[in-house]
Amino acid sequence: GSGGYDPVVLMLVGFSIAGSDGVFVPAEATIEEDNTIALSAEAVAKPIAARYGWADFPICNLYNRAGLPASPFRTDAPTDVKSVIQSLFQN
Repeated sequence: GSGGYDPVVLMLVGFSIAGSDGVFVPAEATIEEDNTIALSAEAVAKPIAARYGWADFPICNLYNRAGLPASPFRTDAPTDVKSVIQSLFQN
């Protein structure tokens, strides 16, 4: 089927993680047997956020088996989401 990630890639790139300090560092990424992606970085003992392709010109190589690329994403959010949203809808 077309589900799942393409296991042909030798090394995934484009991932970063951060701990409670909010500092993102490049992460090593591996595709696990259950089709999830595990992230780690020596500088981050307890990750709380992850990003993929989060740059102006990202270098990324995560594709599904149908050959479609994964979209950039982030698991963290701006600290003041409410004010950001309100500012978008002000006249």
